[in-house]
Amino acid sequence: MVAQEDVARLLDFERGRFYALDRIGTALLTLALEHGPGAAAARVAARYAVSFDRVRTDTFVLLGDLERRKLIVSDTGGFRHTGRRRLARRAQARCGAHVRSPGRANILMHLMSAWLCLRLLGWHRTLRLWERLHRPALNNQVTPPHGLLESVDQGVRAAASRSLLLPMACKERALVAFQLLRCQGVRATLIVGIQRHPFTAHAWVECAGRTITDDAARCDTFTRVAWYD
Repeated sequence: MVAQEDVARLLDFERGRFYALDRIGTALLTLALEHGPGAAAARVAARYAVSFDRVRTDTFVLLGDLERRKLIVSDTGGFRHTGRRRLARRAQARCGAHVRSPGRANILMHLMSAWLCLRLLGWHRTLRLWERLHRPALNNQVTPPHGLLESVDQGVRAAASRSLLLPMACKERALVAFQLLRCQGVRATLIVGIQRHPFTAHAWVECAGRTITDDAARCDTFTRVAWYD
């Protein structure tokens, strides 16, 4: 959730969508997350001098709608209970290969795996899965070996641009480059940033002071909202 001038936008990393709340909706959600739905309704009702029952109903309608869209999660199932679970064994099987060298075939295979995993599992579950399956090397180097960053950067960009069957976006490129570097024992950071006007998101990798999978000048126009080491 990114707030600006009392108005919030919710970033759905799983589906690549963005939702905007009005001023009252932002206040209700922020207070509900901090103090609970009842306290949020009471404070907003007092602030705007309206009926508590009406605001309380609106609060649960808002929270239920956000949960249906999978933008928020209730640990107790208090907003909207769902028992559906999704299995993605095929995606796990395809994401299981270790990376040993940033060759063209390996990069293309991992781009295709990233594309599949992101659409079956979403952003966060894909990151957790790849963290388990693509174990980083034990030697966590601060300085990458000579030529490795250029090889990964150019290799990922070239393979993504030549993938005619599956459209590779910034998130696939960044995820693959991040894992390739980690599996080589190099310390890297996967970054997600946003632009507010027009509202859009972007992902890239930074390593040893260098921007990977995109141009540094373009990435500098985005405000960082999440990063993964």
